[in-house]
Amino acid sequence: MESFMHFFGDAAQIPKVLPPGGGVQGGFLGSHVFLHASGVFCVITLLFVMLNKDMRCRMLLWVRRNIFRMDASILGKPTQGYRPNVARVAAFEYFYVTWFMYVLMLAVVDPRLFGLYHPVTYVLCGLIIIWGLYLLYKQTQQREVGLSIRYGIGAIGVAWFIPECAQFYGEFYEFYLYADRHPIAMTIVLVLFIAILRFLWLTPINEKTQRSL
Repeated sequence: MESFMHFFGDAAQIPKVLPPGGGVQGGFLGSHVFLHASGVFCVITLLFVMLNKDMRCRMLLWVRRNIFRMDASILGKPTQGYRPNVARVAAFEYFYVTWFMYVLMLAVVDPRLFGLYHPVTYVLCGLIIIWGLYLLYKQTQQREVGLSIRYGIGAIGVAWFIPECAQFYGEFYEFYLYADRHPIAMTIVLVLFIAILRFLWLTPINEKTQRSL
């Protein structure tokens, strides 16, 4: 998503946004400005999804119940026997989690608001890091492979803010952005990725429930 945004930033000739003190760390490229502006569409479409009576996203259910104080009966009873396509739902969740977290990250470090080195930014970064660590902990509590994969979409999407935040302050080097310079590290990542895929492929499935044993 981030790489593709450069096309729109360059095509629209959106100027860079640099921090008031100079330098580029914490500044925005044109693609970042474009992605940041798309946040309003992300939030509005998520609101429509949240109002769907058959929606099962845990985070949106929590928001609907605790933030909007909206009882499920207002939207009507869920469709009887409705079983959504898992692949479609997982793809939708991945897209929206990635989009939302990118917009949130850009909003937190926006040099036109508080910038990187402001107490408000420190607090917000700390809260998101705690959120990410909590979701990683909850991820370890999932015992069913299919559910674990779906829960992992949200958990990793939020937890990814942690290395991104560390990179902003010069505490982490994103070696994976320069794969050609770090062949050993990337080979280890590839081996781990293949091992995880093999584990998932060999996990036995209950034919009746279609859940892992």
